[in-house]
Amino acid sequence: QGSAAKQVVSYYETNPNIKKTNSFMFVNGTTTFDHVNYEVGDRINIFTENSLLVGDMSILDNCLLMTSPIYGDDFTTEEIDGAVEGKQLIFSYNEIQSEPVDLTFVGNMELTEIELVFKAIPMEFSLHQNYPNPFNPITTLRYDLPEEANVILTIYDLLGREVTQLVNAVQKA
Repeated sequence: QGSAAKQVVSYYETNPNIKKTNSFMFVNGTTTFDHVNYEVGDRINIFTENSLLVGDMSILDNCLLMTSPIYGDDFTTEEIDGAVEGKQLIFSYNEIQSEPVDLTFVGNMELTEIELVFKAIPMEFSLHQNYPNPFNPITTLRYDLPEEANVILTIYDLLGREVTQLVNAVQKA
């Protein structure tokens, strides 16, 4: 006779930086990742507008979000230690904020479903410092495009003469 055991994975190990109070609401839903790598079991943090961590959610299979509490402010203390009633909540995954979600805190213990979208598309055009320095045989040039644009990337020598044109094309964000 044989026996089989299934390993049970707990996706809910509360972040110790979240202060649990008697005021809370529940949230779950789905998420979409656009140009963002993620793994099942990773956490999405929930913040107030003042950057106070008030909850977190595990990413489950098929980009479902585990039902999790968001903790509110304990009105019996002078310190703001949770989300304030009626204030906006912000969702973040590895320093990337989700597209805005119209969700404010209500400490009624009810469940709210949300749809989060995380995009790793920059907010502004920028050209970053090359690395390693250009005197190596190979160097990397990185730039950010917040929207589709015509990109022209030209290399010049110290006298201002064009050496080569690396890119001359329309590129997506």
